[in-house]
Amino acid sequence: MSTAASSRSSSDGKASRRVAYDMLARVLHKRQALDHGHEDLLSSLPDRERAFAFQLVNQAVRRWGSVTALMESLVPKAPPPAVSLVLGLGVTQLCVMRTSSHAAVSETVDLAKSDQNTRPYAKLVNAVLRRIEREGLALPDAPEVPAWLAQRWHQAYGPEVAHTLTRLPREDAPAGLTVNPQRPCPELLGHPAVTRDAHGELSVAPGTDITTLPGFGDGAFWVQNTGARQAAEALDVCRGERVLDLCAAPGGKTLQLAAKGAVVDALDISAKRLERLRQNLERTGLAANLITADARKWQPDAPYEAILLDAPCTATGTLRKSPDVPWVRTPKDLSRLLTVQSELLDQAVGWLAPGGRLLYCTCSLEPEEGEEQITALLKRHRHLQAVSSSAWPQGRQRLMPGEGNTDGFFMALLKS
Repeated sequence: MSTAASSRSSSDGKASRRVAYDMLARVLHKRQALDHGHEDLLSSLPDRERAFAFQLVNQAVRRWGSVTALMESLVPKAPPPAVSLVLGLGVTQLCVMRTSSHAAVSETVDLAKSDQNTRPYAKLVNAVLRRIEREGLALPDAPEVPAWLAQRWHQAYGPEVAHTLTRLPREDAPAGLTVNPQRPCPELLGHPAVTRDAHGELSVAPGTDITTLPGFGDGAFWVQNTGARQAAEALDVCRGERVLDLCAAPGGKTLQLAAKGAVVDALDISAKRLERLRQNLERTGLAANLITADARKWQPDAPYEAILLDAPCTATGTLRKSPDVPWVRTPKDLSRLLTVQSELLDQAVGWLAPGGRLLYCTCSLEPEEGEEQITALLKRHRHLQAVSSSAWPQGRQRLMPGEGNTDGFFMALLKS
């Protein structure tokens, strides 16, 4: 649990809590991602209050399962959803962020009074928060994901693993770093925020401003988690090979492939996300051809010797860095994305040169988006073969989240 934003005073005030309420409503009720599209709310606040509002929502989302469980134990008859949001923010301040009791209670009650829909429940909000404060109540150990997702993981991985996975949103993951082999920076390894694990993986502590690290401006490294780095490594590209990075943004794998000397086409449907990749290519001194297009409607000029498809997915393996994922995703999203993935796989297979390699990966924990997707692909395209090794039985590997900067990740390497 992060306590970086603990001990806030009432000077953070009503405005920051109102913004936090509006953001939390968007995440939980409108299924809008926490890191996307809230600038209209946050920009109205001074810097310090903006940081407090975001941290409050972030911690509420990370512990929403436990926060809800505590509220249900204290309020047997569920209040309207808007009241639950207000009360949940108060519980988060008291039990997670350790905000001063006076500020947490008084400002949350004022928040309830500020809207006609929650005003009739202001006394209830006050009574519940005062009881938590008076009795020193703590959050229970409850799953931090919706029941439908917890049940899926229980079935796929068993009760012990599912228990661990459903508690992962409580932890913020460090960011992984990949060193640019063309621009070494020894000072980076000596920075106190940078650590190297037993496998040689570099990580930077959560909350670190990446742009302040040694070598950032010189392009000495880029942000990339372990799974994505291993996927690009497994493709084993050679200098001069024609390679397609499909669904390329934000671009860590493109940079990695380009650093190996491959001739890379990086395709993504989002021009905005490709612009970020263009900036990173410029910063690192690497080169790739950027293509903005829907891969399902695009055709290349010639086949590729290697294709890397990091397919759109439910992203349920990113629980630590994206704790909102369980709350913004639904079973319908999974069904829709399975169709997109199979269409992209079929396209990619058709673009491979004879003997070409295809690396498929997702940052999902769902077997349908990983093992089952590849099994179905091999049945549709009998000429494809799995590229097996001691580390990749049947040409596949699944990484589980929770160690270092590793997300939940599935990878499969195939050859035409």
